[in-house]
Amino acid sequence: MAPCAIDDFHDLVVCLQDAVKGTAPDQWIELDPGLFEQAGELAALFGEAPLTIRQRDAATPLLAVGSDSVEVSGDGPLFAAADQRYEITVTGSYDGAPVLGLKATPVGAWTFADNFPVGFPDYLGFAPPALARLPSFIPGIAFESPSFSVAPGSAALSFGADAALDKGSLAPLDEYLGPGPIHLAGPVDVRPAEKTYPKLELSGALSGWSMPSAGAPRLRIATVDAESTKPAESVIELVASTAPGNYASLEVSAPLLRAPYAWELSAEPEDPTAYLLESGLEALSDEVGMQLSLPTGLSGLGGFGLRSIMLGIAPAKRVDALGLIGLRFGTIPGAAPVWTAPILGLSLKELEIGWDIVAPLSKSSEMLGLVSGKLGVGSGAAAVDL
Repeated sequence: MAPCAIDDFHDLVVCLQDAVKGTAPDQWIELDPGLFEQAGELAALFGEAPLTIRQRDAATPLLAVGSDSVEVSGDGPLFAAADQRYEITVTGSYDGAPVLGLKATPVGAWTFADNFPVGFPDYLGFAPPALARLPSFIPGIAFESPSFSVAPGSAALSFGADAALDKGSLAPLDEYLGPGPIHLAGPVDVRPAEKTYPKLELSGALSGWSMPSAGAPRLRIATVDAESTKPAESVIELVASTAPGNYASLEVSAPLLRAPYAWELSAEPEDPTAYLLESGLEALSDEVGMQLSLPTGLSGLGGFGLRSIMLGIAPAKRVDALGLIGLRFGTIPGAAPVWTAPILGLSLKELEIGWDIVAPLSKSSEMLGLVSGKLGVGSGAAAVDL
Protein backbone atom coordinates (compact mmCIF):
# COMPACT_ATOMS: atom_id res chain seq x y z
CA MET A 1 0.00 0.00 0.00
CA ALA A 2 1.32 3.43 -0.91
CA PRO A 3 2.14 5.90 1.88
CA CYS A 4 -0.58 8.38 2.80
CA ALA A 5 -0.77 11.65 0.89
CA ILE A 6 -1.04 14.20 3.69
CA ASP A 7 -1.83 17.79 2.76
CA ASP A 8 -3.51 19.00 5.96
CA PHE A 9 -4.35 17.99 9.53
CA HIS A 10 -7.49 16.14 8.44
CA ASP A 11 -5.43 13.96 6.11
CA LEU A 12 -3.07 13.12 9.00
CA VAL A 13 -5.95 12.04 11.24
CA VAL A 14 -7.55 9.91 8.52
CA CYS A 15 -4.20 8.26 7.77
CA LEU A 16 -3.69 7.30 11.41
CA GLN A 17 -7.29 6.14 11.83
CA ASP A 18 -7.02 3.91 8.77
CA ALA A 19 -3.74 2.45 10.11
CA VAL A 20 -5.33 1.20 13.35
CA LYS A 21 -5.60 -2.59 13.46
CA GLY A 22 -7.70 -4.88 15.64
CA THR A 23 -10.75 -4.00 17.70
CA ALA A 24 -10.96 -2.21 21.06
CA PRO A 25 -9.67 -2.89 23.64
CA ASP A 26 -7.00 -4.74 21.65
CA GLN A 27 -6.00 -2.25 18.97
CA TRP A 28 -2.55 -1.36 17.71
CA ILE A 29 -0.83 0.80 15.15
CA GLU A 30 2.51 0.46 13.37
CA LEU A 31 4.52 3.57 12.53
CA ASP A 32 6.90 3.02 9.64
CA PRO A 33 7.90 4.56 6.27
CA GLY A 34 5.02 2.76 4.59
CA LEU A 35 2.55 4.89 6.53
CA PHE A 36 4.12 8.29 5.78
CA GLU A 37 7.64 9.70 5.71
CA GLN A 38 7.68 11.32 9.15
CA ALA A 39 6.33 8.15 10.80
CA GLY A 40 9.26 6.23 9.33
CA GLU A 41 11.75 8.84 10.51
CA LEU A 42 10.38 8.65 14.07
CA ALA A 43 10.51 4.84 14.13
CA ALA A 44 14.08 4.83 12.76
CA LEU A 45 15.33 6.68 15.86
CA PHE A 46 14.76 3.47 17.84
CA GLY A 47 16.11 0.95 15.38
CA GLU A 48 14.51 -0.96 12.58
CA ALA A 49 10.88 -0.05 11.80
CA PRO A 50 8.08 -0.44 12.67
CA LEU A 51 7.36 1.23 16.00
CA THR A 52 4.34 -0.72 17.28
CA ILE A 53 2.03 0.85 19.87
CA ARG A 54 -0.76 -1.25 21.44
CA GLN A 55 -3.84 0.04 23.24
CA ARG A 56 -3.10 0.27 26.97
CA ASP A 57 -6.52 -0.67 28.34
CA ALA A 58 -10.25 -0.33 27.62
CA ALA A 59 -10.39 3.04 29.38
CA THR A 60 -7.61 4.57 27.26
CA PRO A 61 -8.31 4.93 23.53
CA LEU A 62 -5.39 4.22 21.22
CA LEU A 63 -6.20 7.34 19.16
CA ALA A 64 -7.48 10.64 20.56
CA VAL A 65 -8.22 13.51 18.16
CA GLY A 66 -8.21 17.18 19.18
CA SER A 67 -8.93 20.35 17.23
CA ASP A 68 -5.38 20.68 15.90
CA SER A 69 -3.50 17.70 17.33
CA VAL A 70 -3.85 13.94 17.49
CA GLU A 71 -2.46 11.62 20.15
CA VAL A 72 -1.52 7.95 19.93
CA SER A 73 -1.22 6.40 23.42
CA GLY A 74 -0.36 2.87 24.36
CA ASP A 75 2.33 0.38 25.33
CA GLY A 76 5.02 -1.45 23.46
CA PRO A 77 8.72 -2.11 23.03
CA LEU A 78 10.49 1.09 22.11
CA PHE A 79 13.77 -0.24 20.75
CA ALA A 80 13.73 -2.81 17.97
CA ALA A 81 16.50 -4.88 19.57
CA ALA A 82 14.99 -5.08 23.09
CA ASP A 83 11.82 -6.41 24.74
CA GLN A 84 11.57 -3.76 27.48
CA ARG A 85 8.07 -2.27 27.38
CA TYR A 86 7.19 1.42 27.63
CA GLU A 87 4.18 3.63 28.01
CA ILE A 88 4.38 5.53 24.71
CA THR A 89 2.63 8.71 23.66
CA VAL A 90 3.05 10.06 20.15
CA THR A 91 1.64 13.50 19.33
CA GLY A 92 0.89 14.65 15.81
CA SER A 93 0.04 17.98 14.22
CA TYR A 94 0.35 19.60 10.81
CA ASP A 95 2.50 22.59 9.86
CA GLY A 96 3.08 22.35 6.12
CA ALA A 97 3.87 18.66 6.76
CA PRO A 98 3.14 16.16 9.55
CA VAL A 99 4.94 17.03 12.80
CA LEU A 100 5.42 14.17 15.28
CA GLY A 101 6.74 14.07 18.83
CA LEU A 102 7.11 11.27 21.37
CA LYS A 103 7.52 10.58 25.08
CA ALA A 104 8.06 7.14 26.59
CA THR A 105 8.52 5.90 30.15
CA PRO A 106 9.41 2.30 31.07
CA VAL A 107 6.93 -0.19 32.48
CA GLY A 108 8.17 -2.49 35.26
CA ALA A 109 11.79 -3.36 36.04
CA TRP A 110 14.20 -1.39 33.89
CA THR A 111 17.86 -0.66 33.31
CA PHE A 112 19.32 1.64 30.70
CA ALA A 113 21.61 -1.05 29.27
CA ASP A 114 18.74 -3.52 28.72
CA ASN A 115 17.72 -1.48 25.68
CA PHE A 116 21.00 -1.96 23.85
CA PRO A 117 22.30 -5.47 23.07
CA VAL A 118 25.81 -4.31 22.16
CA GLY A 119 27.87 -3.59 25.27
CA PHE A 120 29.16 -0.12 26.04
CA PRO A 121 32.90 0.49 25.53
CA ASP A 122 35.34 0.17 28.43
CA TYR A 123 36.56 3.15 30.45
CA LEU A 124 39.88 4.07 32.00
CA GLY A 125 39.34 3.68 35.73
CA PHE A 126 41.15 3.04 38.98
CA ALA A 127 41.88 -0.60 39.81
CA PRO A 128 44.24 -0.37 42.79
CA PRO A 129 47.07 0.22 42.64
CA ALA A 130 46.92 1.65 39.08
CA LEU A 131 44.70 2.80 36.21
CA ALA A 132 43.29 0.10 33.95
CA ARG A 133 40.70 -0.37 31.23
CA LEU A 134 37.55 -1.57 33.00
CA PRO A 135 34.06 -2.62 31.86
CA SER A 136 31.86 0.41 31.26
CA PHE A 137 30.28 2.07 34.31
CA ILE A 138 27.19 3.04 32.26
CA PRO A 139 25.17 -0.21 32.77
CA GLY A 140 25.66 0.15 36.53
CA ILE A 141 24.28 3.70 36.87
CA ALA A 142 21.21 3.72 39.13
CA PHE A 143 18.80 5.80 37.06
CA GLU A 144 15.50 6.97 38.54
CA SER A 145 12.44 8.41 36.71
CA PRO A 146 13.85 7.69 33.23
CA SER A 147 12.20 8.76 30.00
CA PHE A 148 12.97 8.93 26.29
CA SER A 149 11.57 11.72 24.16
CA VAL A 150 11.54 13.25 20.71
CA ALA A 151 10.62 16.94 20.54
CA PRO A 152 7.92 17.68 17.96
CA GLY A 153 9.54 17.93 14.55
CA SER A 154 12.97 16.93 15.89
CA ALA A 155 15.23 14.37 14.25
CA ALA A 156 16.94 13.48 17.55
CA LEU A 157 16.13 11.10 20.38
CA SER A 158 16.76 12.38 23.91
CA PHE A 159 17.05 10.65 27.27
CA GLY A 160 16.54 12.11 30.72
CA ALA A 161 16.75 10.60 34.21
CA ASP A 162 17.95 11.22 37.76
CA ALA A 163 21.28 9.48 38.42
CA ALA A 164 21.70 8.35 42.03
CA LEU A 165 25.05 9.01 43.71
CA ASP A 166 24.47 6.88 46.79
CA LYS A 167 24.26 3.58 44.91
CA GLY A 168 25.24 1.98 41.64
CA SER A 169 28.44 2.64 39.72
CA LEU A 170 28.48 6.37 40.59
CA ALA A 171 28.52 5.75 44.36
CA PRO A 172 32.27 6.54 44.65
CA LEU A 173 31.40 10.14 43.67
CA ASP A 174 28.84 10.70 46.43
CA GLU A 175 31.55 11.75 48.88
CA TYR A 176 32.61 14.59 46.57
CA LEU A 177 29.62 15.53 44.40
CA GLY A 178 26.67 14.50 46.56
CA PRO A 179 24.04 14.65 47.65
CA GLY A 180 22.36 13.31 44.55
CA PRO A 181 20.55 12.60 42.47
CA ILE A 182 21.87 14.51 39.46
CA HIS A 183 19.44 14.99 36.60
CA LEU A 184 21.19 13.91 33.41
CA ALA A 185 19.80 14.61 29.95
CA GLY A 186 20.97 14.65 26.36
CA PRO A 187 20.85 12.98 22.95
CA VAL A 188 21.03 9.24 22.28
CA ASP A 189 21.95 8.03 18.79
CA VAL A 190 21.00 4.34 18.51
CA ARG A 191 22.87 3.83 15.19
CA PRO A 192 21.05 0.58 14.23
CA ALA A 193 22.78 0.26 10.86
CA GLU A 194 26.19 0.14 12.56
CA LYS A 195 25.11 -2.54 15.06
CA THR A 196 27.13 -0.94 17.82
CA TYR A 197 26.61 0.76 21.17
CA PRO A 198 24.56 3.98 21.17
CA LYS A 199 26.32 7.31 21.02
CA LEU A 200 25.54 9.19 24.24
CA GLU A 201 26.07 12.79 25.32
CA LEU A 202 24.45 13.26 28.73
CA SER A 203 25.10 16.04 31.23
CA GLY A 204 23.63 17.55 34.36
CA ALA A 205 24.26 20.50 36.67
CA LEU A 206 26.09 20.00 39.97
CA SER A 207 24.17 22.38 42.20
CA GLY A 208 25.92 21.38 45.42
CA TRP A 209 29.54 21.59 44.24
CA SER A 210 31.77 24.64 43.81
CA MET A 211 35.40 25.66 43.34
CA PRO A 212 37.22 28.98 42.90
CA SER A 213 37.92 30.23 39.36
CA ALA A 214 35.30 27.88 37.90
CA GLY A 215 31.60 28.26 37.23
CA ALA A 216 28.63 26.22 35.98
CA PRO A 217 29.98 22.82 37.10
CA ARG A 218 28.29 19.79 35.56
CA LEU A 219 28.69 16.04 35.21
CA ARG A 220 29.20 14.69 31.68
CA ILE A 221 28.68 11.07 30.65
CA ALA A 222 29.31 10.07 27.05
CA THR A 223 30.49 7.37 24.68
CA VAL A 224 33.38 8.25 22.39
CA ASP A 225 34.16 6.29 19.22
CA ALA A 226 37.58 4.90 18.43
CA GLU A 227 39.93 7.27 16.62
CA SER A 228 43.32 6.41 15.15
CA THR A 229 45.16 4.53 17.93
CA LYS A 230 42.65 5.50 20.65
CA PRO A 231 40.02 2.86 21.49
CA ALA A 232 36.33 3.56 21.93
CA GLU A 233 35.60 4.67 25.47
CA SER A 234 32.90 5.40 28.02
CA VAL A 235 33.62 8.83 29.50
CA ILE A 236 32.68 10.44 32.80
CA GLU A 237 33.94 13.95 33.48
CA LEU A 238 33.59 16.91 35.80
CA VAL A 239 33.13 19.93 33.51
CA ALA A 240 33.27 23.60 34.47
CA SER A 241 34.02 26.97 32.89
CA THR A 242 36.90 29.27 33.72
CA ALA A 243 38.03 32.67 32.42
CA PRO A 244 41.78 32.92 33.06
CA GLY A 245 43.05 36.48 33.43
CA ASN A 246 41.22 38.75 31.02
CA TYR A 247 40.57 36.03 28.46
CA ALA A 248 37.25 34.67 27.22
CA SER A 249 35.74 31.75 29.10
CA LEU A 250 37.07 28.23 28.51
CA GLU A 251 35.48 24.88 29.32
CA VAL A 252 37.74 22.70 31.46
CA SER A 253 37.17 19.04 32.32
CA ALA A 254 38.60 16.31 34.54
CA PRO A 255 38.05 12.55 34.17
CA LEU A 256 36.36 10.91 37.18
CA LEU A 257 36.34 7.39 38.67
CA ARG A 258 40.12 7.26 38.25
CA ALA A 259 41.43 8.01 41.75
CA PRO A 260 40.39 10.13 44.75
CA TYR A 261 43.78 11.81 45.17
CA ALA A 262 43.54 14.76 42.77
CA TRP A 263 41.43 16.08 39.94
CA GLU A 264 42.98 18.00 37.07
CA LEU A 265 40.54 20.13 35.09
CA SER A 266 42.15 20.98 31.78
CA ALA A 267 41.35 22.55 28.43
CA GLU A 268 43.04 23.08 25.08
CA PRO A 269 41.59 26.05 23.16
CA GLU A 270 40.56 25.34 19.58
CA ASP A 271 41.92 28.76 18.58
CA PRO A 272 45.09 29.70 20.52
CA THR A 273 45.19 33.07 18.73
CA ALA A 274 42.14 34.13 20.80
CA TYR A 275 44.32 33.81 23.92
CA LEU A 276 47.52 35.73 23.17
CA LEU A 277 50.17 35.94 25.86
CA GLU A 278 51.04 39.57 25.18
CA SER A 279 47.48 40.69 25.94
CA GLY A 280 47.01 38.62 29.07
CA LEU A 281 50.30 38.26 30.94
CA GLU A 282 49.67 40.93 33.56
CA ALA A 283 46.10 39.82 34.24
CA LEU A 284 47.26 36.21 34.59
CA SER A 285 49.98 37.31 37.01
CA ASP A 286 47.39 39.10 39.13
CA GLU A 287 45.12 36.06 39.12
CA VAL A 288 47.76 33.60 40.33
CA GLY A 289 49.26 36.09 42.78
CA MET A 290 52.77 35.91 41.33
CA GLN A 291 54.59 37.65 38.49
CA LEU A 292 54.84 35.21 35.62
CA SER A 293 58.48 35.80 34.73
CA LEU A 294 59.93 35.20 31.28
CA PRO A 295 63.32 33.75 30.36
CA THR A 296 66.07 36.26 29.64
CA GLY A 297 66.72 36.53 25.92
CA LEU A 298 63.16 35.84 24.72
CA SER A 299 62.43 37.99 21.66
CA GLY A 300 59.24 39.62 22.97
CA LEU A 301 55.80 38.28 23.90
CA GLY A 302 54.33 38.43 20.39
CA GLY A 303 53.49 35.16 18.67
CA PHE A 304 52.38 33.06 21.65
CA GLY A 305 48.87 31.65 22.05
CA LEU A 306 47.41 29.58 24.88
CA ARG A 307 47.90 25.85 24.29
CA SER A 308 46.43 24.55 27.53
CA ILE A 309 45.31 25.40 31.03
CA MET A 310 45.04 23.05 33.99
CA LEU A 311 43.43 23.57 37.40
CA GLY A 312 44.44 21.01 40.01
CA ILE A 313 42.29 20.43 43.09
CA ALA A 314 41.95 17.98 45.97
CA PRO A 315 38.50 16.34 45.59
CA ALA A 316 35.94 17.70 48.05
CA LYS A 317 32.31 18.79 48.08
CA ARG A 318 33.47 22.35 48.53
CA VAL A 319 36.83 23.34 47.06
CA ASP A 320 38.11 26.50 48.76
CA ALA A 321 41.49 26.77 47.03
CA LEU A 322 43.24 25.55 43.93
CA GLY A 323 46.20 23.25 44.49
CA LEU A 324 47.80 23.96 41.12
CA ILE A 325 47.43 26.16 38.05
CA GLY A 326 49.29 25.11 34.92
CA LEU A 327 49.59 27.36 31.84
CA ARG A 328 51.17 26.53 28.49
CA PHE A 329 51.64 28.97 25.58
CA GLY A 330 53.03 27.99 22.20
CA THR A 331 54.11 29.62 18.96
CA ILE A 332 51.13 30.44 16.74
CA PRO A 333 51.19 29.94 12.94
CA GLY A 334 53.05 32.68 11.11
CA ALA A 335 54.93 33.85 14.21
CA ALA A 336 58.59 33.18 14.83
CA PRO A 337 59.65 34.16 18.34
CA VAL A 338 63.10 32.87 19.27
CA TRP A 339 64.76 32.35 22.63
CA THR A 340 68.48 32.86 22.61
CA ALA A 341 69.64 30.74 25.53
CA PRO A 342 72.29 32.12 27.90
CA ILE A 343 74.67 29.53 26.44
CA LEU A 344 76.83 30.63 23.52
CA GLY A 345 75.51 29.35 20.20
CA LEU A 346 72.22 27.82 21.44
CA SER A 347 68.71 28.99 20.59
CA LEU A 348 65.14 27.62 20.61
CA LYS A 349 62.34 28.20 18.12
CA GLU A 350 58.83 26.72 17.64
CA LEU A 351 58.62 27.56 21.29
CA GLU A 352 56.42 26.55 24.17
CA ILE A 353 56.63 28.43 27.44
CA GLY A 354 54.70 27.74 30.59
CA TRP A 355 54.30 28.01 34.33
CA ASP A 356 53.10 25.67 37.06
CA ILE A 357 51.99 27.55 40.19
CA VAL A 358 51.60 25.40 43.29
CA ALA A 359 49.14 26.64 45.94
CA PRO A 360 48.36 29.90 44.08
CA LEU A 361 47.29 32.92 46.13
CA SER A 362 48.69 31.40 49.31
CA LYS A 363 51.69 32.24 51.49
CA SER A 364 53.36 29.00 50.41
CA SER A 365 53.01 29.56 46.65
CA GLU A 366 55.75 28.18 44.43
CA MET A 367 56.28 28.62 40.70
CA LEU A 368 58.07 26.49 38.14
CA GLY A 369 58.74 27.94 34.67
CA LEU A 370 59.66 26.03 31.55
CA VAL A 371 60.78 26.64 27.98
CA SER A 372 60.84 24.03 25.23
CA GLY A 373 61.19 24.02 21.46
CA LYS A 374 63.40 23.08 18.54
CA LEU A 375 67.05 23.44 19.49
CA GLY A 376 69.33 25.41 17.19
CA VAL A 377 73.13 25.28 17.38
CA GLY A 378 75.44 27.87 15.82
CA SER A 379 74.58 31.05 13.94
CA GLY A 380 74.35 32.35 10.40
CA ALA A 381 75.02 29.89 7.57
CA ALA A 382 76.48 27.39 10.01
CA ALA A 383 73.30 27.16 12.15
CA VAL A 384 71.82 23.68 12.52
CA ASP A 385 68.39 22.71 13.91
CA LEU A 386 68.38 19.58 16.04
